[in-house]
Amino acid sequence: MFSYQYGPFHQLRDLAEAVTTEKISVEEYEQMLNAVQANLHTWSSEINGLNIPQDVYFELSKPLVNTFLGLDLFKQAIVEMARFVESRDQETLSSGLKYAEEAHQKLNEALTLSHESMSLLKQQYGLSP
Repeated sequence: MFSYQYGPFHQLRDLAEAVTTEKISVEEYEQMLNAVQANLHTWSSEINGLNIPQDVYFELSKPLVNTFLGLDLFKQAIVEMARFVESRDQETLSSGLKYAEEAHQKLNEALTLSHESMSLLKQQYGLSP
């Protein structure tokens, strides 16, 4: 199984910890949360812009679906975690982190499926591993 070593989930988890332990201010938290959101938007745009040939689309559809599900869950996590700025409610952070953890799992599944799909395509087209 493949896994992101330090991706958006880890960033959001660390941000939640930093703001609750007062290592960063709520204003810094909001700025950093916006930066994570901007990165996710960039990644979404790049993935949406991929030009996938029809003959390999089927093999890549599962990883792409999981990727989009993961990105959507991360967006929901950020929306939830942004509510903390106004509410200061610990539950909003917890709820956001649950979404982020689900998103992380989806992206890891997508990464594994992508690796499997690429191996299949290499076999199918006689490319070296």
